[in-house]
Amino acid sequence: MKTALFIDGLDGFGGGQRYALYVAEVLNPDIFTGFYRKTFPGFQDFSIKVLGQKISPSFLGAIILMAGFNKLNLPGYDLYVFMGNLSLAAVKKEHRPSIWISFGPMRRLYLEKPGLFTGMGNTVLRKFFSTAEANISEIDLIIAISGAVKKRLLNIYGTSIKADIRVIYPPIKVEKFFWQPPEDYYLYVGRLDRKKRVDVLINTFSELKTSNLKIVGDGKLRGFVEKQSARFHNIEYLGPLSEEDLLKVYSKAIATIYIPYEEDFGLIPVESQAAGKPCIGASSGGVIESVIHKETGFLIDEPVDTGKLREAIEWMSRKRAEDMRDRCMENARRFSFERFSKELKQAIGDIGSK
Repeated sequence: MKTALFIDGLDGFGGGQRYALYVAEVLNPDIFTGFYRKTFPGFQDFSIKVLGQKISPSFLGAIILMAGFNKLNLPGYDLYVFMGNLSLAAVKKEHRPSIWISFGPMRRLYLEKPGLFTGMGNTVLRKFFSTAEANISEIDLIIAISGAVKKRLLNIYGTSIKADIRVIYPPIKVEKFFWQPPEDYYLYVGRLDRKKRVDVLINTFSELKTSNLKIVGDGKLRGFVEKQSARFHNIEYLGPLSEEDLLKVYSKAIATIYIPYEEDFGLIPVESQAAGKPCIGASSGGVIESVIHKETGFLIDEPVDTGKLREAIEWMSRKRAEDMRDRCMENARRFSFERFSKELKQAIGDIGSK
């Protein structure tokens, strides 16, 4: 099946980009994206057309990219798949049958409280994005990456959604992960920014002098994390790691900690469980769909603060974490690549049978 895959951008190796890679592995599509970092692993074997390699991901950059997507006219494909929000500008009658793989409504417009200048930019962005949003009614099938995302889509777009919404969870390559006896540390993997509540994590461990934290990732708070890790003996920043090194770090942790607010899904808790390591997570968003409270991790009631996180860490002893090993690995198999491939192909087949 000849497939065109439209993706907002491939500028980092976060959960959304990894999901895009797995979609590409199943569909072998031609890819059209707003921007692409060529060092991004995994996409070298695919045909990729970049609309704006050097465009900043600011609100102005988003408007320019939507204009670029809107200009695309690509007849001759058997299937058109859209990922993200900006790529919706490419939805048109010539681009059908169509699937929108949704990570949810644009967070900066609907879920985040903007500052003065951000708010002004969002006002302009919303005006332009409304045209792309109107295209949602033309989509043949919507795939939400979690039940939380499906709920948000229905709450925000309501009757403008004409297509069925099917939840297909992002996958991981379960077989890559392995367990080793835990060493004396908890682990955070992910972007270093306030949306992930890295500041809450750091502040908690600065008070927990008897518990150790290792941090893997990169982002806006990298400087803050580096300073704090130099200041506190029990906090170690490892930087971004290769896949091989990351798997080793997962395998020896007591547990992982993942506490963003209303995360769309979150691959880190699933990867953690695949390594037999429970996850301490925030009880919101997609995390509650992958972590089973007191069976494969510990879910902290919102709002998460240093006090609640400290109690969860103290509850998650090494002994409790080791006792969860088998249940974690069993639960992680629900998110295998084989399951994902089967469900995605079934969804495509269902469109063709209508």
